[in-house]
Amino acid sequence: MICPNCNHKEEYDFYICPKCQYILDIDPDPNESENEFETELQSLINSSNEEPIYRNDDLTYQLDVSELIFEEDLSIKKKNPLIKDNDYLESSIDEIIKDVQIDDSKPVFESKGMSSRLIGRDSEIFNLRQIYQEAKINTQACSITIVGEAGVGKTRFISEFFSKLRENDSFRIELQAKLNSKNEDYSIFKSILQKMGKISENDLKEIQIQKLKIFLKENTPFHLYHELKGVFHRLLKLKSSEEIEKMDIMSFDRILKRSFRHLFSQYTSKKSLIIAIKDIHNSDIRSMDMIEYFLSLPNFKNIIFIMTSEPQDRIQRFLKGESFRRYYIQLQSLSMNDTFTMIKEILKEIPKIDSQTLDMIAKNTKGLPFHIEESIKYFMDSNVLVQKKGKVTELDEQALRRVKIPTTIEERIQAKFDRIDPFQYILLQLASIAGKVFYKNYLQVLINVDLTIIKNPEKKSLWMVSDLVEKIDFTLDTLINSGIIIKQTSGNARKEQEFRFNHDSEQQYLYNSIPENDRKLYHNYLAQYLESKSDTSVEVFIELISHQYKNAGEFYKAAKYFFMAGERAEERYANRKAIEYYEEALKILPQENALFRIEILHNLGSLYNLIGKIEPSIQSFKQMAQLAIIIIHYNKVGAAYNKIGRICRDQGEHEKAERYLQQAYDYFNMGRDRRGIASTQDDMGRLYWQKGLFDKALQRYMTSLEIRKKLNDTISIALSLNNIGLLYYSQGFVKEAEEYLLEAYKLRKENKDRKGEMASLNNMATLTYNKGDDAQAKALWMKSLTIAEEIGDVKFQAICLNNLGELLLENNQLNKAEDYIKNALEIALETSNKRILAHNYLNLGELSFKQREVQKAKIFLNQALDLGAEIGDNQVKGRVLCIFGDIEAETIFNTARDDNDGVEPAENYYLQSSDILRKVSEPLMAQTNISYAQYLFGKGKKSKAKKLLLQAETIYENYNMQLKLSNVRRLKKELNII
Repeated sequence: MICPNCNHKEEYDFYICPKCQYILDIDPDPNESENEFETELQSLINSSNEEPIYRNDDLTYQLDVSELIFEEDLSIKKKNPLIKDNDYLESSIDEIIKDVQIDDSKPVFESKGMSSRLIGRDSEIFNLRQIYQEAKINTQACSITIVGEAGVGKTRFISEFFSKLRENDSFRIELQAKLNSKNEDYSIFKSILQKMGKISENDLKEIQIQKLKIFLKENTPFHLYHELKGVFHRLLKLKSSEEIEKMDIMSFDRILKRSFRHLFSQYTSKKSLIIAIKDIHNSDIRSMDMIEYFLSLPNFKNIIFIMTSEPQDRIQRFLKGESFRRYYIQLQSLSMNDTFTMIKEILKEIPKIDSQTLDMIAKNTKGLPFHIEESIKYFMDSNVLVQKKGKVTELDEQALRRVKIPTTIEERIQAKFDRIDPFQYILLQLASIAGKVFYKNYLQVLINVDLTIIKNPEKKSLWMVSDLVEKIDFTLDTLINSGIIIKQTSGNARKEQEFRFNHDSEQQYLYNSIPENDRKLYHNYLAQYLESKSDTSVEVFIELISHQYKNAGEFYKAAKYFFMAGERAEERYANRKAIEYYEEALKILPQENALFRIEILHNLGSLYNLIGKIEPSIQSFKQMAQLAIIIIHYNKVGAAYNKIGRICRDQGEHEKAERYLQQAYDYFNMGRDRRGIASTQDDMGRLYWQKGLFDKALQRYMTSLEIRKKLNDTISIALSLNNIGLLYYSQGFVKEAEEYLLEAYKLRKENKDRKGEMASLNNMATLTYNKGDDAQAKALWMKSLTIAEEIGDVKFQAICLNNLGELLLENNQLNKAEDYIKNALEIALETSNKRILAHNYLNLGELSFKQREVQKAKIFLNQALDLGAEIGDNQVKGRVLCIFGDIEAETIFNTARDDNDGVEPAENYYLQSSDILRKVSEPLMAQTNISYAQYLFGKGKKSKAKKLLLQAETIYENYNMQLKLSNVRRLKKELNII
């Protein structure tokens, strides 16, 4: 076998090339025929005791169509693509997809309710079609979400839309977001992969592996096969390499996004891809993050997510977002006229149906199609309505007079449960405690509470049976058959039996029927059970426990677990989710818990600042300061004001920043918090640096360093040394800067401060790059990047990737530069870091300009300029203006004015850039001066051009930037400037 990376040829018995360490895979053998794949798979299937399943048997799905759909006016072909003649596996992906066509007579989301046409949704259907057509024309990735309360008819609405969608230019995948108590990670994308590859969870593991292998061979180029295989094996919980298994969640998250981006691109290069997801509100956190990621990607085309959702607070921000690529359609209840029309449609076989009967059926259904159908079912169960051959054909008036008519939805549900066995009812009541989803072992805990704590004699007799376990199993099966609950496969390794209620309204009714005090006891004991059995390092378990304690009335404990969930979300950079957890903790935490509230507000304020929500961030820190003042906790007041000061400084509000930082210093002083004092001095130094007051900045930095030395806080000492080094370098004191930066690096390495070491390597790489040693700079940035990946610091990964991209951009290696910059952009979008985003857009603008895509360059540059202005980043603003000057200079001889009194656009941009960068970075100002000089030389203004080039030459000499110095001298020679 030949390694695709280094062409080394050897008989491999493992999956790593011994020469270049490239990850290989001894299968598939490039010489192995497709027929051998099929033969191996067929033998596995034949050896299985089970009949292979190639359709959806999950009761949570309401589908009976092929998993991957190619729309044409052909009937669906019920073929198994893996048990066919050998020619199948030699065909292309297009030929494979031709074998799975949609039956347009059948809706994608088929309702299990009564048969009737869609009533009262004409305007909404029209809006959906308009949005869909607009999305298709724009080709940008987008989402369309249909939102409405349970029972409003979202499923039927989507069915109607798809049933009339006759196109031959799109693939369609539909799936159900499964609600499970432990929220299996990436469940949506696991389902997408299974449907694309025709992989069923009911298959043997060996069969799943073979199916995935065949799918990847059809859809993956050889150089990506190994990476995608390993990642998808882990996603499907199949055997994968040790390297993939040990990969931390953030690294796995990144590589999984990259893998699906490639996979989707394979499909969208041919046709648009429609992914229809029912009940997205039931999805896990990471699946929603993945969808949001694809919606945020620039230039990601031809993919449309069409979703249904209940109006839950937890996903409103996700559904609507802040992007034009997200569309939102709200479904309201039917009007009374439409309600009557729907009833008439279902009962159309009855010759005469009077208005009184219609009113009786429609009463208190609240215009919800589900409850309309359930009311008709109630009359059918009571023999008021007689059904023959699947159609309601008669109304028994005598039965109608005898039956007790429910006057509310609750009464209709009660009438339904009045007809079931008492044991079934009590078991359902206990199940409702867990929520919409429950495990069988939850029932066992709650039965124990019922027997030993509640001690209700009326119920206790029901538990006193010798075969209780068998009776519970039998009862659950009965409830499944009756459609009250649904059994679903658990996402955990133990494959515990997991169930969910079919209808939320019924679960809520059962829950409300339990006395409040009993409910609290049940919740309390279930929370403690989960604490004892769950891995509380996993965010979803923490969230589950916190909800149980909240419902138990244990608000402090609930807040504690919501806070822990927020911390876990922060660790994986799910910033908006973390904010939701912190806000929930703050909402339920008793007011008297001031210290805990201060801690929550601190984290909340920091996160708001991170995602660019400045005003909420400042308000959080102000509330923190107010609480700290009440309990006379001076150090916490100082910390709050220090944070506000930093925000104001970063926003360019220098006077406010100085005022808040001074207040922080005063409170730290009152609290005798020397670490806080040192930190504030450090922040004041940065503020003075931004204002161009370098002497005052250095004085503050030195004061901070002295305090930290007395505290013997070596990690903080290294930070001070690092800041002093950067300040010296900004003033052209290169030798002194290198000494301080090197000392900071040594301290950080001695202390095993990986984060500090990473930052120092980045700074030294910048110095080396400015000297002209590109190879050494690249090596240092790569080392910094490696540490960032090891410790999971995705924000710093983006910084290193961006710096590497700039290096390549400077050397006109445009394709490689684009890869690094776009990888950095992906991370910046994930973390919502505006500073990194601003630099990314700046680099993308410069890249597009060099690629001669001027309009595209302007779009990126304007985005960078807006973000730079928003966060007060003058470096970004100055560099953007310089590139705008270069763009104008390219066309100046076509558009320039001849009069010398006016200032040309290019010159205006250069002057603004130089003025801004003079206060920020002399080397960057020198770069602008060189561009400006070339423009002036072209205009015949040689004297002014010479002056600017000499100024740039002096700056590069002072900063020992040898490569740039030689470049400017070569330019002088070319322009004949002596």
